[in-house]
Amino acid sequence: MDKSSNFLFITGALFMLYGYLCRILCIYFFWDSKAAGSYLLGIGMISLVSYRAKEKLKKGDKAIIHMIAVIILIFILGLGIIFNIVIKAGSDSYDTAREFIKKEDSIINQIGMVEGFSLFTTGSVSTSTDSNGNSGHATYEFTVFGAEKFKDIRIRLTKNPKNPDWIVDSIE
Repeated sequence: MDKSSNFLFITGALFMLYGYLCRILCIYFFWDSKAAGSYLLGIGMISLVSYRAKEKLKKGDKAIIHMIAVIILIFILGLGIIFNIVIKAGSDSYDTAREFIKKEDSIINQIGMVEGFSLFTTGSVSTSTDSNGNSGHATYEFTVFGAEKFKDIRIRLTKNPKNPDWIVDSIE
């Protein structure tokens, strides 16, 4: 394994470890490290597989499996990055979720006034349009930064043709 792959794997693993530990030990600093660590591990995996492909090619061996793996890993990592950018840039459901959380008394009571949200968001959004109008389901998972504490939150929303606005179904 080359040095850059080692560095990315170790850094990613340490970030993820810290991300879990800071939640367990109630350390309210850099909770985004868990998500950042997973991205670093993904990049480390791409680096490792690419390095192995180069080594095989130097020996004159075929590296088609390695190249396919690199393409798949880049695709998966790219989807995660695109999801974060697209969702944050113009999703009504994401905006509704954030605004709801900022005003939700139960969350404010647990973590204090909401000061921000994590850089990385995971989840899914599904919308459809038919003759009746637009409908959809959305689920988001992100960290909410409060004045006193941080909290990982999962929020589910729906939209139906009778009501054009996204409605919060549940929050965990």
